[in-house]
Amino acid sequence: MVLKSYRDVKLSHSEFAETLRRVASKLNYTGGGVRYRIPGLVEIDENSFNELYVLGDVHGDYSSVKLVFETIGIPEKLGTGVKLVFLGDYVDRGSYQVETLALLLELKDRYPGDVILLRGNHEPPRWLLPYPHDLPYRVSQYFGPEKSSEALHLLYKFFDKLPVVAVLPGEAVLLHGGPPFRTLHASTLEEAFSVGDPMLDDLDLETVLWSDPVDEETYLVESVRGAGFFYGQKFTDKFLKIAEVKLIIRGHEAVEGYRINHERRVITVFSAPTPYHLGTTGLLRIVKTGAGFKYELMRVGVISRRVIDKLEFESY
Repeated sequence: MVLKSYRDVKLSHSEFAETLRRVASKLNYTGGGVRYRIPGLVEIDENSFNELYVLGDVHGDYSSVKLVFETIGIPEKLGTGVKLVFLGDYVDRGSYQVETLALLLELKDRYPGDVILLRGNHEPPRWLLPYPHDLPYRVSQYFGPEKSSEALHLLYKFFDKLPVVAVLPGEAVLLHGGPPFRTLHASTLEEAFSVGDPMLDDLDLETVLWSDPVDEETYLVESVRGAGFFYGQKFTDKFLKIAEVKLIIRGHEAVEGYRINHERRVITVFSAPTPYHLGTTGLLRIVKTGAGFKYELMRVGVISRRVIDKLEFESY
């Protein structure tokens, strides 16, 4: 599969707008082993893939996304029993935000059932803008001031349509930050994510996009981020019980490739080393086995351009 080089080929505003509209219509795609449920949950059928790759925040770090693609050969595998999930935060901080988003849009456009784009806190609702939020500047820089307002309007509409969670039933939940606040009182995954309702409650959306795990025996405490919460192992255990899964896979924190919390029940994946001056980009590979699933957490060296660290474990 040959992808366009968006650092070499500049999109016109009309091309970008048309791509956004077309891909927006595929964000609620059902088929090819995935099922979309309002207000933003994607179920992944375990029989629809042999391998599932997960990338964390990419933050306009175009070169690191391409590094992972070239090292692992992910684009060439799509359409052959391989799925790819992005955990959100496609923009802000990095130098190639429009280019990075365009690359991911192309993948989703070509493989709507194999590529899942989740929402991060940097794909914000207008009432909860992050800092820094330099996307407006990058859009103006790319398209020119006269076209930037329309492009931003389309982007924010697109962000509002992004699903917030992907579920591998019985195994794992994938999202950006943490489980929704409603977990405290919910008795099922569907209740926690308000499945069937037209939209997610504001507090639940904030908690999903902004929260971080802490290794403490607690439920929720206020976060220093000013939005979301710190969630302890009690909150994780409650969510895993009602969701009937074993793991939470999330992004949101700038770590060297990956990190594990809550006795290996919470996995953080981060894939944007350049804006944070880190040395590695992270990814997760989930492989079906006869007994269940094998997890491979990898760090790819920015300088060496190869996998320099790998942690493997079986689901338990």
